[in-house]
Amino acid sequence: MKPTTRIIHISHNDLDGIGAQFLVSRAFYNVSWFNCDYKDIEYTISQALKQVKMETLAGSPPQLFLITDINLTTDIAINLDKQINSLPSPPKLLLLDHHATGKDCAEKFPWYQLDTSCCATRLVYQWLKPLLSEELDGYLDRLSALVNVTDLWQTTNPLFNQANLLADLMFSPTHMTNDMEEHTRNYHFHLIDQCFKRIDQQKSVVQIERELYQIRLDFLYDAGVKIEIVEDDNICLEGKYHHLILQYLSQNKPPQIKIDDYSVAIFFRWNGTIFQHVSSMYLDKNPHIDIAMRVGSNARLSIRSRNEKIDVGQLSRRYFNGGGHPQAAGGSLNVREIKSVSKALSLLEQATKTKEKTG
Repeated sequence: MKPTTRIIHISHNDLDGIGAQFLVSRAFYNVSWFNCDYKDIEYTISQALKQVKMETLAGSPPQLFLITDINLTTDIAINLDKQINSLPSPPKLLLLDHHATGKDCAEKFPWYQLDTSCCATRLVYQWLKPLLSEELDGYLDRLSALVNVTDLWQTTNPLFNQANLLADLMFSPTHMTNDMEEHTRNYHFHLIDQCFKRIDQQKSVVQIERELYQIRLDFLYDAGVKIEIVEDDNICLEGKYHHLILQYLSQNKPPQIKIDDYSVAIFFRWNGTIFQHVSSMYLDKNPHIDIAMRVGSNARLSIRSRNEKIDVGQLSRRYFNGGGHPQAAGGSLNVREIKSVSKALSLLEQATKTKEKTG
């Protein structure tokens, strides 16, 4: 394979899964990334297969469908194998995993490569090794060995605490929104690279923790946030990341609906604290938007307005079983769970139209 090989890569969302992707990113640059936990495996595979089919129809089919650090059930594996092989130009299918519960699948499918002796990141390193330069080989060898320490819980290893710090960082707050998948992945790759360099320099856990603030700032420089924002001592770290979110929104407009002739921007499944801060910034920069509304997966709503003439408390009381202040209110939709933004938009339209008709 060449660095230009087109790859679709699904992996777990912990250090071992993201570490496996980090290694792949050092050898290949034409990759689409997907991450999931175990409850979302089928959905994530279906999304990845959609990508494969789109590229195949466009005349440029991917060459490799790679799965790492994920244990498939037999039914999921059978369905995946069937769908891949039904394509006119099927990509090579390869799964690298270390979970013993995948034994039945590994015995059934030659593409399911199971090795319980080491973590998935280590398996990816071994797979990549023939493609690596001497310098990159040494770097990824040491990094994958470090991931192996925490994933196999090797408590007697002298780097156990450093490895655990790196693992914990994959679940620490990113200060970004759930839809900023590319930024989040780049952020995790940045943390892995920068923290591992310091571990390689034999720095202690405390030394690395002291440098984490600067590591996180450096990511903002790389992401293009204005220098005057990054270097402003009166903006907290989370606030600096809010400017990155605002920058993201300038290119990725949130969906909009109309409620009572007001333009409403919808922010689906956003962290509540991030919404509270960024919504006011967004409304300031987009005067054509009247209202910002956060819709949670639990159907809870947060509603904000910067215009004193727009009373979102009354709007929420009328349509969404809620209320609050004129410029900040809350409410809910009459469902237990919302799984997609399209469903959220449909429910909002249904709620407002129903109340309009009943008066």
